[in-house]
Amino acid sequence: MSRRILFCWLVVALLLVTLVPATAQEGTVLRRHLPTDIDHWNPVTQTLVVAWIAQNHVLPPMYVADPHSGDPINGGPSLLSWEISDDGLEYTFTIRDDAFWSDGVPISSHDVKWTYEAVLSEHVTTTRASWMDNVDVINIIDDRTFQFIYKELDCNPWPRLTIKPLPSHLFAADYTDFNDNPYNQFPSVSGGAYILEEWERDSHIRFRVNPDYYNGPAKVETMLLQIITDDTVARQAMAAGELDYMGITPTFIYEFADNPNVNVVSNPLNSWFVLIMNHADPENPMPGLDEDGNYNDQPPHSIFGELAVRQAVAMGWDKNDAIIIRGEGILNRIVGPLTPSIPWSYDDNVTPWEYDPEGAKAILEEAGWVDEDGDGIREKDGQTLSFHLDAASSSGYPETAAIIQDQLGEIGFDISVSTQDFASLASEKLYPQIFDAFLVSFTWSQPAPHILTEILLGAANDTLEGGLGFTSYTNPELDALITAAAENCDQASRAANYSAIQQMVKDEVIADFISDNASVTVHNVNLTNLNLGSWGSNPIEDWEFTGN
Repeated sequence: MSRRILFCWLVVALLLVTLVPATAQEGTVLRRHLPTDIDHWNPVTQTLVVAWIAQNHVLPPMYVADPHSGDPINGGPSLLSWEISDDGLEYTFTIRDDAFWSDGVPISSHDVKWTYEAVLSEHVTTTRASWMDNVDVINIIDDRTFQFIYKELDCNPWPRLTIKPLPSHLFAADYTDFNDNPYNQFPSVSGGAYILEEWERDSHIRFRVNPDYYNGPAKVETMLLQIITDDTVARQAMAAGELDYMGITPTFIYEFADNPNVNVVSNPLNSWFVLIMNHADPENPMPGLDEDGNYNDQPPHSIFGELAVRQAVAMGWDKNDAIIIRGEGILNRIVGPLTPSIPWSYDDNVTPWEYDPEGAKAILEEAGWVDEDGDGIREKDGQTLSFHLDAASSSGYPETAAIIQDQLGEIGFDISVSTQDFASLASEKLYPQIFDAFLVSFTWSQPAPHILTEILLGAANDTLEGGLGFTSYTNPELDALITAAAENCDQASRAANYSAIQQMVKDEVIADFISDNASVTVHNVNLTNLNLGSWGSNPIEDWEFTGN
């Protein structure tokens, strides 16, 4: 073949390559950090939060939320569009016509109904059965249209509509194989932006682009979730350019401040760092309500059962010292479990307790807590002002515990401290409520203040079997405010109730709230079209990445 003919063939080949539209950025591999491996791929039965990240690639979300407000987007990029009846009890959903599983089967109303009703099956092991408590019935109108009919008004049902539908045609209709279906270990079809290509346990999960995804093919060709359990090793890999996307705790933001190869994005989370004080006697723990729903008369804690002591704790140590350790400049002081991440429900006129050790001493003196023997520890009626503080061993907790021990010690408290992995502490002390005080963080991933106030502050969740009402503070007036805020969907009225709740949390020092937490993401500067907010990001299929 002559050089002239060869040159002509090369020109034609180059033209062909230029004219073929790219469905993804060819050859690009985006490497994202996972702090631990997932348990499996079934969204009804999985228990690990990281599983949601992996499942987001292959299962269609019911809706897409705005990353800054958390509000669901009706239609558009969402799988569903919907209409709500005037009484707020009937939601009619329509699945978009172009939504298919990767094997060509339409994503249908039956998939949704079958998936959500799985939580009620005797064959299914799940912690999500209560998510259907307020659902009266799910009606299938046609293959693409269905209804959720609710028993009672719910101003925000969306947090319980986050289970992604499964391809029901691959499972037994009666759920007999639901827990052990092969799909749970390797999803063979996808309804998301990617298709699972490889899952090597404790190493990585690899996805390739789904060319038939209803929102169009993702722009990044390959997504690789790198499983690195050692956080220090993971941050080093990110700094060295061996990862392209990673979430970090605010404590370590300084490590990336001068790195020109990454962007650092922080947003406030619906999350709070708090010193929980047990209002009840840990030697005789009781639920907040009896079997008939009446308030139990719980025996009080020897020191935290007294408001003056709780006020002294709130005033007696400097929360800003803890904020400096955990994320100076990006964390907000708060007074309760409502945070700036949901602006309409957060009342910044309810100001936190100020650090005032002299004022704290005066409160204790007035309440009869005095140091009679000069040993530096206050006493009252033979009871010393002593308690044990438990804290997780992860970064920021032991340091904060030391601050509390030192500064409260200066005003007459005697505090012993122990640290341990959080899972062990939670199961051994926190849930059974056999502790004095506990340093803990909570995060609620939906903008649903009616749920988080109910589960943290409501008497019905003061249980000894997994409820989150750890303080054992029960008050009918507080429960009435929580109920009123949940039952009235007028936002202004709800905001007034939440303001009153925040004021009561402060005045009663139900817990000593320290700060919110922040989402901090470090990503490669070549990852663009990424919109990060308090409530996640824009859809992953929109991300663009040109590689390293």
